[in-house]
Amino acid sequence: QGFSEWERYLDMLERMVKGQGLLLVLVLSVFDSVSGSCFDDPTASACGDVAVYYNIVEDSLKPICSALPWVTGCAVYRQCEGEQAEERYCRPWSIMASICPSTLHNSGSNPPAYAAQLDTLCSDYRSLCGPSGTAVAECSQPTVPNMITTPQATADVLQLCVVHPSMEWCVHCTSTTNSEECLDPLHTLASICLDHYMEDCARWYDMCREFPEGLDGICGNSDTDSYVLRNDDGELCVGIMKMYFHHGLSDYVLFRDWVPCTSSRYGGFFVVIVLLGIVANLVKAIRARLEQHWL
Repeated sequence: QGFSEWERYLDMLERMVKGQGLLLVLVLSVFDSVSGSCFDDPTASACGDVAVYYNIVEDSLKPICSALPWVTGCAVYRQCEGEQAEERYCRPWSIMASICPSTLHNSGSNPPAYAAQLDTLCSDYRSLCGPSGTAVAECSQPTVPNMITTPQATADVLQLCVVHPSMEWCVHCTSTTNSEECLDPLHTLASICLDHYMEDCARWYDMCREFPEGLDGICGNSDTDSYVLRNDDGELCVGIMKMYFHHGLSDYVLFRDWVPCTSSRYGGFFVVIVLLGIVANLVKAIRARLEQHWL
């Protein structure tokens, strides 16, 4: 009788194990089915469950930035790694949106040499977030506005360095075809444009003019950097170098930190310059009187 009891217990245990195994197989099959179908059709309502494929996309980040460190989105990734960027731009899917734009180059231009490699590494993300009407909620996470692509940043740096080859940052970016010779084009472009704005900084300005929070290393910080200012609309204002007669609120006035940017600052600089002119003429008149007296 004792033996039959044990047989019954063993039989129950075997059935439980088989049941759990069946349940596990069922769960895995559902997981594979849902995740697979989401890559084929991310507009399906079942694709709203990010847990199904979150790690697949998140795990792509480090390999991409290790293999292709010059990609501009990886500059944001490095800011995040150093805890120098706002958390909302450091979410894996936000960074992936910066790394994997829908296109790397302008129509009619040749794609960069690494485009095929990046396309492969970004294939999962683009499958989920590329189609219009995707149900994947993570695809709508905030990204850096007007993010500059790598070819754009590289081209802008090289154009700036053609005009001003003596700038110290030009040695860090010397080629559009060999990425090894331009390892961080976005940071190089930001360094040049924060130092003195020129016309080829327009794309950098479009990205930074609304001060994306937490991107101080790329866009500067008006609260801590005296040379980073805001205009009347609260947007980024930088001094512009123009080699011809002109006027405006973005002109340098005597010193690097003296850029009007706002109407009130413009009026203040006007008063200061008028007073300096008066003082200069008073000094000149006093000097002339003293010279006459000494003679």
